[in-house]
Amino acid sequence: MIHLAIFFMVCVGMAEAACYPEDFSKPWVRVEGVWYTRLPVAVTWYDAEERCRSIEPGRSTLASIRYPREQNRLMQDVGHYGDHWTGAVRVADKLIYWFKNIKNIKVLEDLTMTHWKPGQPDGNQCVVFHSDGNWEAHYCTNNNFPLCELRCT
Repeated sequence: MIHLAIFFMVCVGMAEAACYPEDFSKPWVRVEGVWYTRLPVAVTWYDAEERCRSIEPGRSTLASIRYPREQNRLMQDVGHYGDHWTGAVRVADKLIYWFKNIKNIKVLEDLTMTHWKPGQPDGNQCVVFHSDGNWEAHYCTNNNFPLCELRCT
């Protein structure tokens, strides 16, 4: 039984150690088990989604902000660079989800927290993380900076 416990601890430790970006040419910010990076070119939401996936193929995607500690850290580290696309999208009249496309498997995940600007969300489809930390729905064809993530948890 002791050997099994040691094997489990080694495997868990290896899995955690393997959860790092491979491309450190980007300015990554780590918040516990999540790595975030911003791309310096403003593009549409669709282009942002594709660019984020191309950073670490099969591992990276547009960012989701799930916990207050992620929101707070992003406000400190990327907020002053302007408005950024997140992976949040409207799929129905009042339904907004985190969109993930990892290894061509598309998944919608619930928003576990929000930080909406007053009066938001409105009828627009794609969600921006503003420089002041508030979220706002925009037209997906607007140009904003991509905010990407590599989520290990």
